[in-house]
Amino acid sequence: MHARVAVAAGLLLLGLLVVPSPAHSIPLSNATFVDARGPHDATFSWSGACNGPVHLTLVVDTPTGSDTREADGTSIMVPDLCGIACLDCPYPFVWVIETEGLLAGGGEVLGPLWGLQGPFQDGFLQVRGTPLL
Repeated sequence: MHARVAVAAGLLLLGLLVVPSPAHSIPLSNATFVDARGPHDATFSWSGACNGPVHLTLVVDTPTGSDTREADGTSIMVPDLCGIACLDCPYPFVWVIETEGLLAGGGEVLGPLWGLQGPFQDGFLQVRGTPLL
């Protein structure tokens, strides 16, 4: 009896690990983009899976107007304990988005509190999660 319960629990856990994460689209206005012209406020958004293909859009506010930059990449969140909750998950996680550079970060989503940073196109990007008020 115990062996069957252990096998069933193992299969359930395996099933949870291989179920693809759902697609999300999260716009954020709490990004900073630094390039040769200096630091700029920016709006970062991504759409796609928590673990899988994503599309990134960055709208940089420059003195001469908005500069929109886009890139496709792969998002990896470890551990993926929350399935559909993604960034609303209350567990600590490491998050990496690989494009032509590597945006890396993570956090413990308690509000949500998380961050990503790294090279992005011809500059450096830092994105922070917005705590709920």
